Amino acid sequence: MATVDYSSLTVPELKALLDERAVDYASNAKKQDLIDLLEG
Repeated sequence: MATVDYSSLTVPELKALLDERAVDYASNAKKQDLIDLLEG
């Protein structure tokens, strides 16, 4: 499995990935918060 460098993605891209995984996040979440959610 390839490792994704989430920090290189934009906030909308991170939110799209979370949406695909059906992960809830705050609409005002900071980029690092989104990355933390993706990395589990």
